[in-house]
Amino acid sequence: MIGSLKHATLWKRFRRDSTGAALVEFAIIAPLLFLLIFGIIDFGRVFFLINNLTNAAREGARLGAVLREGQTSVLSQIQTATRSRINDNYRDSATYNVSYQGAAPQRTVRVEVANYKFTPVTFLALRSIRQLSVRAEFRLEFQ
Repeated sequence: MIGSLKHATLWKRFRRDSTGAALVEFAIIAPLLFLLIFGIIDFGRVFFLINNLTNAAREGARLGAVLREGQTSVLSQIQTATRSRINDNYRDSATYNVSYQGAAPQRTVRVEVANYKFTPVTFLALRSIRQLSVRAEFRLEFQ
């Protein structure tokens, strides 16, 4: 009888003791919290890269709009200018397409940065975004 009474008091004390409860709760919530934080970081990185690529394509298209279309190596100048505006290590893996479209007086130059490699930090968030593509189009100045 005394042994069972002792076990009962130990059981009551164990049920009321909450010293490890915070640790268990944190262990349950921590993976979700870290996934959310790294998902936000990935979203910020994608937003930064899209903004950076759009600005680079816009600078290349602006250069193409002010250069005369018939000049030699205009396409390589536009591609080099676009590539130099990208602030990342994967700029050489992307493809840079320059095309002229339409007829005067509405002829435009289109610069597209395609197949830009993106590697997410998290394994679940933004898994579908692996290649980024942007484009910019300007009307030619000299027609």
